[in-house]
Amino acid sequence: MKEKNISKSIIIGIPQHFSLNKVFYAQLKKLGFVVFDISIPTEEFRYKNIIQRAYNLYRKIFLKDRDYKKHLKEIAIEESYIKKLQGLPHKVDYALFIRPDLFPISIIEKIKTKSSLTVGYQWDGLKRYPNIYPR
Repeated sequence: MKEKNISKSIIIGIPQHFSLNKVFYAQLKKLGFVVFDISIPTEEFRYKNIIQRAYNLYRKIFLKDRDYKKHLKEIAIEESYIKKLQGLPHKVDYALFIRPDLFPISIIEKIKTKSSLTVGYQWDGLKRYPNIYPR
C-alpha cells in the first residue's frame, strides 16, 4: 500500500534583501512544502492623507516629537501584515522568521498561535540588533 504524500506547510517571514525570501520560497516548494510568504516589501512610507501629514508637522514643530512619523510607519507595516495573515490557514506546521527583530511582536505572536513550531533565526550578532530580545 502506498503512503499518501502529505505536504507540510510553513509560513516564512524573511527580509527581502537580495530577494532572499524568493530563494527560500522556491527551495521550500521544491522540498514539497506548502509555503506562505508573509514578507512585506520595504516600500517608502506615504501619508494616508494631508491631515496626517499636517499633524505630523505640528507634532514635530510644536511638540518636538520627531518620532511620530516612525510610529505611523510601524502602524502601516502592521496593517500590511494583518492583511497577509487573513489569507493564511488556521493551522500550519512550521513558521520560520529570519531577522525576527524586523517583525512586529504582535505579528509574531499571532503566527505562533497558527504554527506548531515557530523558529527565529537572527543572522547577525545579538549585540548588533538588540531588538531581538523581546521576541
